[in-house]
Amino acid sequence: MASPQVDGHKWRELKRAVDEENWDVLARTQDVLDKYMQWRESVLPQYVSAEDYLKETIFSWPMEADPVSGRKHALEWPADRPTPEPVIRLNDFPYSAEPGIVHQVVWFHPKHALPTFASVMDAIHRKYSPERFEFLVWENPLVRKTVPGVPHWHCFVRAKTIYNS
Repeated sequence: MASPQVDGHKWRELKRAVDEENWDVLARTQDVLDKYMQWRESVLPQYVSAEDYLKETIFSWPMEADPVSGRKHALEWPADRPTPEPVIRLNDFPYSAEPGIVHQVVWFHPKHALPTFASVMDAIHRKYSPERFEFLVWENPLVRKTVPGVPHWHCFVRAKTIYNS
């Protein structure tokens, strides 16, 4: 669903949505939805699934091409290879938020224990100082997950200022 709010949601609106689990407020602009559909059309024909693409892109997961379709799919994670730490990246297809609010995704390697709020915050605090930034953190409910095979949480981040601290 596209967000009707072109300028992006204000922090207080996003906070209320996350606090009240009102997920319908968290939407992408039509431009971002169009970009997502273009991505799907150009990238996904090369992979068996979006999960395979993300495993390779985020975690350098070993892949092999399907002999029939030629599309890449993830192999078993090598037992002798260490499991990567969580990866924080800008959301390529962010929810609508006003300027100054950054939408990050915290990706967890599927071989990790399932992430908890505490483990997500630990990862975020390694990248962003809690003295300088504030955060809204949540995990989408299953019905809203576009890539359920790769554990991830969302995080809106903004700098603390005298006006919003």
